[in-house]
Amino acid sequence: MAKKMNPNQEHIKAAFESPQWYLSKNTYNIRIRADTVKHFASRVAAQTILDIGCGDGSLSLHLLRPENSLTLLDRSKAMLEIAAARVPAPLSQNVRVINDDFEAVNLRDQAFDLVLCVGVLAYVADLASFLRRLATVVSPGGSVIVECTDATHCVRRAINVYSRAKGALGHADMFTTVPRSSADVLDGFARFGFRLAGSFRYSQPFPVVRRLMPQRVRYGLVRSIFGTASSSRWQAGGSECLFHFSKVSLPQTQMPRHLAGVQNQ
Repeated sequence: MAKKMNPNQEHIKAAFESPQWYLSKNTYNIRIRADTVKHFASRVAAQTILDIGCGDGSLSLHLLRPENSLTLLDRSKAMLEIAAARVPAPLSQNVRVINDDFEAVNLRDQAFDLVLCVGVLAYVADLASFLRRLATVVSPGGSVIVECTDATHCVRRAINVYSRAKGALGHADMFTTVPRSSADVLDGFARFGFRLAGSFRYSQPFPVVRRLMPQRVRYGLVRSIFGTASSSRWQAGGSECLFHFSKVSLPQTQMPRHLAGVQNQ
């Protein structure tokens, strides 16, 4: 029996079944994420790729080659239709499209060399459960590229104050997301056998300022302040985090005592 969604989850699902609002206002941010994914992925020899919450495919389709395979996974049917339409015809046999939730889908015990998890953790209530599941689908020595917003960062706190004020005036957001710190994400991945291999942090322009800027200006502003994943600067000023993890899974005998057994949960 499918797990019943709470009202907020229903709002999230409905919002992404008509995704143009998201795609149109986040073009610059999707481009930043895609650039960063491309840089991190260039360090990985991936034959099998899984894109969790793939959206319109902007982050993973450019990684598709004749010699590898890509699984596009999203619970939004509308997003998947956009992504599937963008798959190059000669490579269509290399792509599998799955309309489901990551924590519920049956991946037939397949392990992937590279897993993308960008724009997903904000909707995950139980991080430990999610990471436990994630660890089972990453091949030994495989990689995960993940994104999170650091809820404890001063920039994010300021945006949250703005959002609450906007809500008090009757302009609340369509749904709420799960706040968590980047430290919690880093610690969670370490607990489940992953080592940090790279990171890039940046902050988006403040919402009021953002609306006054064309997408290309927003992109240029972020790049001028924070640089790129290959040449980053002022990481302390970044509330948006992109991390590259590699799966190391230390033997139980080499693990700290308080972590022994977590790997097999």
